[in-house]
Amino acid sequence: VKATSQTLTALQVPALLLEAQLGLPLRVVMAVDSQDCESFERERFLETLAAALGVDSGRLALGRVTPGSIIADLHLLDVSVEDSEKISVAESPQLSEFLAAHGFEAATLTTPGRRALRRVLQWRLAAALEAAASGEPSAQDALSTLAAAATGDAVRRYDFDPEPSSGGAAAVAADASAAAKMLEQSPRLTAGEVHSLQQQCHAHCQQLCPEQVPGAAAVACYELPALHEASASFQVRAEVRHQELVPSPPLLELDAAGDRLRLRSMDSVELASAVTMFKVDVHFGERVHSTEIPVRAGAAASEEGVAVALGALEPGAEHAVVASSSCGRVWGPQSEPVLCRLFAASSSAKPMASPSRTRRGLRARRSSSLVRSSAEVSVTEASATAVGTLSLAWEVLPKDRPELLWSVAIE
Repeated sequence: VKATSQTLTALQVPALLLEAQLGLPLRVVMAVDSQDCESFERERFLETLAAALGVDSGRLALGRVTPGSIIADLHLLDVSVEDSEKISVAESPQLSEFLAAHGFEAATLTTPGRRALRRVLQWRLAAALEAAASGEPSAQDALSTLAAAATGDAVRRYDFDPEPSSGGAAAVAADASAAAKMLEQSPRLTAGEVHSLQQQCHAHCQQLCPEQVPGAAAVACYELPALHEASASFQVRAEVRHQELVPSPPLLELDAAGDRLRLRSMDSVELASAVTMFKVDVHFGERVHSTEIPVRAGAAASEEGVAVALGALEPGAEHAVVASSSCGRVWGPQSEPVLCRLFAASSSAKPMASPSRTRRGLRARRSSSLVRSSAEVSVTEASATAVGTLSLAWEVLPKDRPELLWSVAIE
């Protein structure tokens, strides 16, 4: 290394020397107004956090407190493997509950040093694997040195989990040892072995798992179940769209209050997982309000379904609600109408009526009056919709008789 300055010279620093001097980095984020940052009770916070972690408060050094909620950056001094285990347990929701009980609301604890250390080990493993795939003589020593470092006491203070399945230092040590053993047994690697080493190297550089069931332990931490599920759902959707299948009418379920609707596909799992959109039409007389609801991958096939809030075109009146599904190309047939009385006004100021349909409606207030047996019967509401529903309401004066059975004739 050539120094470009006569004043500043390069100095080789042992690995993790600064971390050993400063301690284990910790970060606590609290849901507190950042304006209270100046009045933040630092000493009481350190004592509370020390009690939650089970360590002496003198070993916690508060570096800085910054706004944006309130973010406290600390270091745990003289850290040991046992302390790391306590920190791992403290990252669970129990810590937030303990701190909240002492006035520090919604506190979350993270260990930035652990993530940084894992990334450093992964980069070193990628470099050693690339050297092994290229046939460099120093590759075996680099892999053995890395395996020893990943299992050393200095690393275990930050990443103590001994299971390679966790994807941390133990996984790096296992993969480095396996690669070193491969070089020891066969100095001349086969094409398949070279490809495997290169694949692992590129996976660590890109932070992307190359296989669904990887043989290497350290690359498994890059596999995201949500990403895999989205990929599988995309494949199913592509096949369904290619076949141009039309989804069936969805199932409509009203909640107890009657102002929220839950939609769920009644198709097979494959077709239901390909549903990308629900459309809900709320009818009242000649008016209709349509809402299209995007559906995330697989939500239409789940037991929970998709929840939709319903808005009234005429608050307090009975509405007819229908729904349909789409897989991205065409809308399927509509469901049977569901009648419900809505009170909350729709968020849409101007409901649009579809020009492709003919809507005939009738709205009457005391439009007719009949006298039967000294009782006056007045029709107070009559509303027909384009989906074949008719809502009627009437009142009886002077007083309704609950024992009467009504017969309605429509001409």
